[in-house]
Amino acid sequence: MGEDPRPGEGDADEVVRGREAVLVRPPWEGVFPGLTTALSTRLHGVSPGNLGLNTGYTVGDSEENVRANRKLFFTAAGMDGKPLATAGQVHGAVVARAEGPGHYDRCDALITSVPGLFLGISVADCLPIVLIDPRRRAVGIVHSGWKGSGGKIVLRALEAMHECFGTRAADVHAYIGPSAGGCCYEVGEDVASIFPEDILLGGGGHLRLNLGAFNHAVLLRAGVPGGQVRLSGHCTIHEADLFHSHRRDGSRSGRMMAVVGFDENRRKVAG
Repeated sequence: MGEDPRPGEGDADEVVRGREAVLVRPPWEGVFPGLTTALSTRLHGVSPGNLGLNTGYTVGDSEENVRANRKLFFTAAGMDGKPLATAGQVHGAVVARAEGPGHYDRCDALITSVPGLFLGISVADCLPIVLIDPRRRAVGIVHSGWKGSGGKIVLRALEAMHECFGTRAADVHAYIGPSAGGCCYEVGEDVASIFPEDILLGGGGHLRLNLGAFNHAVLLRAGVPGGQVRLSGHCTIHEADLFHSHRRDGSRSGRMMAVVGFDENRRKVAG
């Protein structure tokens, strides 16, 4: 079995602590003009108790709370009022092309090259993966649990970006965000059998799955340069002070949201 290769905290992303919302984001601010990408956390927000900054409508929180939390997050991320496309998330490997705002059912990844359109997914242990092609100003966002990872959905997203926008793997920058880590994510033999042994940890009936390492390897094999892939060191399960986790909290868990998009207005101001 392999070792957990996740880098230490701060190597791949940074925690941005605002007064009304706390975000995690890769240190891409200012590197790619107009790019915004961020992941919400559980901190602050208006929802009661454990939910905090919950951004999900399916966890028993009120719609009013969720709308307020999303506004707090979007404002902190610098994208409040921007058009947003979200994925339906069915734990599959289907990629959809977003041409405008709205909810895209029956897919777990979205891609777009529409200027100013943001993409969003909901997570609470599954991987949020962000793909950007700064040359063609195209982006993708991927929701990848063990089923999506087993179906190599991140590879499907890369292939879709190539087909739709001409994206080359060598131009792609990727961020693999906080998720259930190899330190905590125990799986049964049925799930473990889908993955190579070098990303499984432990033994004796207590196998742990490192989904981040697996998707990292998929991106490298697809031709994305290693220096352009950032793998978060955060684990949503054991960092209970910062993240929602369905594996840890069950039905009491809230949801985080990951977003990405190129804001052409910000690009013009920056330029």
